Amino acid sequence: MNSLFWGEPFVLNSLFFWGWFDEKSFLAFLTIWLVENLTLL
Repeated sequence: MNSLFWGEPFVLNSLFFWGWFDEKSFLAFLTIWLVENLTLL
């Protein structure tokens, strides 16, 4: 499993807390993140 996996939720929560992510950018980020993780499996 990607070592970054465990850090992502904290980073995302921080971004949401500060209001830096809107829904569209989150979905785009999530899609990229999922693709990257699937290609590493």
